[in-house]
Amino acid sequence: MGATLGERGPLGRVAPVIIPTCNRSQHFQNLVGSLQACPLAEQTHLYIALDAPFSEAVVAENCRILQISEKLTGFARVTIWKRESNMGAVRNIAEAVDQVFQNHDRLIFLEDDNIVAKNFLLFMNQAMDAFASDPRCFSVSGYHFMPGQNESPRADIYRSPFFTAW
Repeated sequence: MGATLGERGPLGRVAPVIIPTCNRSQHFQNLVGSLQACPLAEQTHLYIALDAPFSEAVVAENCRILQISEKLTGFARVTIWKRESNMGAVRNIAEAVDQVFQNHDRLIFLEDDNIVAKNFLLFMNQAMDAFASDPRCFSVSGYHFMPGQNESPRADIYRSPFFTAW
């Protein structure tokens, strides 16, 4: 397939970020602002999958997201996929993920209402590098369901049989 494995960073490959969105411009603006503050943002390829409005009531919000996206700075590259017709969240996400995996072997998926910590991109890229050759690893997450009252994880990084999108 000859995939391009992403830009080289201090840790190895810097994973691209996907943000699917449609009509929550303030949430979207908060997320990209938090990403811009992260070390590695300037080496990160940001993909925005902007679904077409699902009703006339959200056209203005959708246009606002496009305006914000077109003016974004602080990233290695910004690619905007402006959908011609409304795909719905599931299909918009699936197509965006498929498109990114045509050129990269990893990705960071964020919903448009997330806000990330300053070291989020460092954490995610380090974790993906750490588990890159482990076939048992499907995903990396910074969140896990809380252990029982008197239990705690014994390490900062651990395996779990559960997947969480958070």
